[in-house]
Amino acid sequence: MLELQPTNSMQNRTKFITLFIIVCSCIRPCHSAEQHPVSIPRKIFNFFFPVVTVELRNNVTRHVHVKCGVEEWKDELLALESGESISWSFREILFPLKWCYVHVNDDVQGVFWASHVRLQCTDCHWIIQSDGVYFYRQNSRKWIKNRLLFRPLGEIKP
Repeated sequence: MLELQPTNSMQNRTKFITLFIIVCSCIRPCHSAEQHPVSIPRKIFNFFFPVVTVELRNNVTRHVHVKCGVEEWKDELLALESGESISWSFREILFPLKWCYVHVNDDVQGVFWASHVRLQCTDCHWIIQSDGVYFYRQNSRKWIKNRLLFRPLGEIKP
């Protein structure tokens, strides 16, 4: 009886095909009705340059004036009513420094960094209180008071 022995090249080819099938099945994007497939290069890009969303809510009993470094808002000073919030999104490339100026009253006013690398958030939540601005630290689930910087030299008329 003649028995065929697999050759080395057949074994290598089988290993290669098996490995190729495993790799292809691992990188295949998941499909669902709500989600469009995302390519691997796009996933890598999104990981290193995420979209950051910033929300700023007014918890003061009256309106406050805010101006944030958001291109779409131009040079507008917005009156944010009590209980109202605003939000914006941007893609974080390198070291973004997105700022906001807030004027609660003559004693509580200044600029704070709404998003920067040290905050480590992609979903950043801020509230304006009568005594200042607070950032929600997601890992400790606490509101942290933030220092207001760069108090304006001149008078800003809301």
